[in-house]
Amino acid sequence: MTAEIVNLKRDPVLRKADRELAHVRRRLTELRIAKGWSTKDLADRIGMPESYVEAIESGKSMPGLMTMIVLASHLGYGLRDFTL
Repeated sequence: MTAEIVNLKRDPVLRKADRELAHVRRRLTELRIAKGWSTKDLADRIGMPESYVEAIESGKSMPGLMTMIVLASHLGYGLRDFTL
């Protein structure tokens, strides 16, 4: 089991996915700031705790697809605006 975990960490697909997730988090932050909104402003608009938005932006939480669609929509964008 341990060998499988080590191999997954070296998997190039997972490394690429990690980079893309980091990009999505940065874009979320950039687009939020471009609107002039704090994390609390965005959280209030989507009806979630500010700590959840902060956790998404910092990489401590991975939102589901529906949450990302809601975040993007409230910012005035689509999911494709978050991708590479």
